[in-house]
Amino acid sequence: MRSQAHNGQEALSVCLVEYNPLAAHRLRQLLETDPRLQLTFQDDAFKPKRVSKTLASVFVLDRGTLPTSLSKFLRVLHFRFRDAKTLLLGAPISSEELSRLLFLGIQGFLPYDQVEELLLEAIRAIADGDLWIAPKALKQYVRYTASFSRFRGHLAHLITPREHHIIELACRRMSNKEIASILKISEGTVKFHLSNLFAKLGVHDRQSAVELIAADTVGEALLQKSK
Repeated sequence: MRSQAHNGQEALSVCLVEYNPLAAHRLRQLLETDPRLQLTFQDDAFKPKRVSKTLASVFVLDRGTLPTSLSKFLRVLHFRFRDAKTLLLGAPISSEELSRLLFLGIQGFLPYDQVEELLLEAIRAIADGDLWIAPKALKQYVRYTASFSRFRGHLAHLITPREHHIIELACRRMSNKEIASILKISEGTVKFHLSNLFAKLGVHDRQSAVELIAADTVGEALLQKSK
């Protein structure tokens, strides 16, 4: 939510999720240079009976210091704060990995080496409803969502019963060896079927395929905005 700052300008609530004390101190210094930002921290935001009206507009997460996996943390975050917008900080990653992070529900990614210069600008952009994502990654995400839409719309025609069983088990994070054991086939056969699935979905690896199938939405608004 937004409220009014002391100088009459609109204020923006930001929650900083940073578990490294030194990094938290520096990020706080950067954020406090903008008097329009109302800053809270993870210990305050995740109190058991947090009142929804105090929800931060933007959560700033340091991926490298999260105490759990990013996907798990984001599930908890979005469960508790359904309208939360997320800016992720982290080491540089590939466009393909960044496009996958969009499926997890982030609105922006800022590499560590750009934080000093662009943190405040990125937060404002995300709060205004924009994405802070490299164009190449955004294009990859559009391709993923297009593949996902085709997959969801023509599931029965796209995959065989065997492929369906394999991808269902893959979505449960089972290894090729475990899938082979359950279906009583060889690991080579599992790899063969997964390769066929990747081609049908337009992806190149298991993680991308699983995230396409497991995602609840395909980001239609983003697709329209990116055309």
